[in-house]
Amino acid sequence: METIGEGPVAVVYADGGSALKTFPAPLDRQTRADLDGELAALRTLGDARPILVPDGVEVLPDGKPALRMERCVQSLAQLVARNGPLSAEDTVTIGLTLSAALATAHQAGIVHGGVHPGNLLFRDTGEPLVADFGVVLRAAFPRDVLPWLEFTAPETVRDGTADEATDLYGLGAVLRFALTGEPPFRFQPGEQDGERVLKVLHVDPEPVQDEQLGALLGRLLAKDPDDRPDSAAAVTEELSWLREPELPRTPIKVIGPPPAKRQAPADRHGKLGLILGIAAALALLAAAPILLLSQRASTPPQAEMGAAQLPPLVPTPSKEPQLTLDEPVDLGDTVKLTWSSPEVLDFAVVIAPADQPNRTVYAERKHTLEVPVSRDLPYCFAIQGTNGAQTVETPPRPIRGATCKT
Repeated sequence: METIGEGPVAVVYADGGSALKTFPAPLDRQTRADLDGELAALRTLGDARPILVPDGVEVLPDGKPALRMERCVQSLAQLVARNGPLSAEDTVTIGLTLSAALATAHQAGIVHGGVHPGNLLFRDTGEPLVADFGVVLRAAFPRDVLPWLEFTAPETVRDGTADEATDLYGLGAVLRFALTGEPPFRFQPGEQDGERVLKVLHVDPEPVQDEQLGALLGRLLAKDPDDRPDSAAAVTEELSWLREPELPRTPIKVIGPPPAKRQAPADRHGKLGLILGIAAALALLAAAPILLLSQRASTPPQAEMGAAQLPPLVPTPSKEPQLTLDEPVDLGDTVKLTWSSPEVLDFAVVIAPADQPNRTVYAERKHTLEVPVSRDLPYCFAIQGTNGAQTVETPPRPIRGATCKT
């Protein structure tokens, strides 16, 4: 089958008129049940909504799961890369599609969990669809999300929050990308990943030139989720007015106390496999450059693994957390990593392949993780952990003859 897409975790193949999105390891029974329930809930939303719902889950001969779905011709990311930014009119049209899809899902209690230009897709007719709804697979397969960092809400960076407000932030980031051709925060040559994280947490995006769209984007990209619009449905209404400004809008006078701020769901945290920050200290530390450098043919590859020297965010306690990484188990296409700590820590897995950029996978509070690897490359691995006040890193562990250097 032809490969038509590849992300940090999944690979998408063309299979006739369908797309087959494959994942790197089998699902356990509970995860499969959760995924089936999530897909069933999406199917209840109806075909009229601009949501790409997978046809179902298939198990490949090697036991790995795959989602079969309609094959689309391109994503918004690909469209903008080829043709440049969209007009304000087309951006509003895209926004109406995305906000309507989010509004429908939110009303059914479904969160997208990772809105970015790569999952806004187009049929060959030009009709846009929103793909990749749901958090079950994001939790099952933690991924390196640094490529989409600038489209991720600050609260997700801090603690893994995934809710309606974080979807609205993603909506704003996608619309800004469509209109300008750039994410909310422009990447600068030589910029470290930790600096990118700091921008998302603390820097407001520069305003866009379009006055009306700019005002809406500013609210969608607010650092405080309570400063964002109340709902995706409210955004749909505002975008509809921007497209048809001659339609009158009836002002409504609010009498009595102001409306209460948006209440967070009872369990907003920990449901997402894409945690960028696990507390800001770990986000900055884990994102530091880690290189595995191939030596001369007569010597095995070496990995230079280090952490950014950044000021502590909180006072450092006298006792350093304890963290131990067991010997990695090489399974061919994946490597099983297991680590231990007597303390409650949040973790990140640092993956350093030979002659390639490092990857960082956020593991929440898990103590084991199976990560996808290439069969023909040596690797070094390390685990980083934080208790919110201090960070600790294990000595790196090699596989396939790599020599790891700290």
